[in-house]
Amino acid sequence: EAVGATWRARAIPARHLRFASSAAAVMGVLGAAALLRYGPEICRESLDNLAMHAKAFSSHRVGAGVVTTWRGEFTKEALRLVGGMVAREQVVQSLQPVFQATAVGLVGLLGLAAWRIRRPAWEVVPWLLVPLFVATNPQVNYWNVRIVAVIWHATWLVGPRPSAPVDRFFHAFGLALLFATEVAAHGVFLAAAERHAVNAITSWGIAIWSLSLLAWLVLLCVRGRGDPSPG
Repeated sequence: EAVGATWRARAIPARHLRFASSAAAVMGVLGAAALLRYGPEICRESLDNLAMHAKAFSSHRVGAGVVTTWRGEFTKEALRLVGGMVAREQVVQSLQPVFQATAVGLVGLLGLAAWRIRRPAWEVVPWLLVPLFVATNPQVNYWNVRIVAVIWHATWLVGPRPSAPVDRFFHAFGLALLFATEVAAHGVFLAAAERHAVNAITSWGIAIWSLSLLAWLVLLCVRGRGDPSPG
């Protein structure tokens, strides 16, 4: 929204300048306070820990790396037969450059789609779950952020403005898929499956949701702006 407003006005709007300057001031004050209180060594240690966390891979992760490596192993015995999580981590780490490059490309494509169909900034936020899913393999608790997609789909379905049938179908499908993913993952968990399998089910559900979102955006770009946002 900030980029679009700046482009249209050929100048940075005052509200965006206030937001950016306030954010920079808060970051500067907090960063300086942390350095004075704890010193630079603790900051370097924190960066090392973050880098290690990003490279590590475990049964609690959700992401494209899980989709790529899971082959339907539901028990610890089956997982050990294929090398366990150590072998999975090696594969995922070797594929990280591919994942990250793909995520950068997706961000660019999503930006083009947002420009093409002129959707407000709030509606673009759920789209960014797709490159996030591809670029990272965070622990499953971080994927609570998918509630943003649930709210987005529900807003379209209950909004006052009627939507085209294809839009309503997509949002109904997306909402149903997200809930079905939860049911499937919990069902596998109750069946005493290995934790990696539980999170693999979640990863596959989000992967299918991501592909459906991309297909819907391609359709919108082909037909033009389509229905305006209900928000």
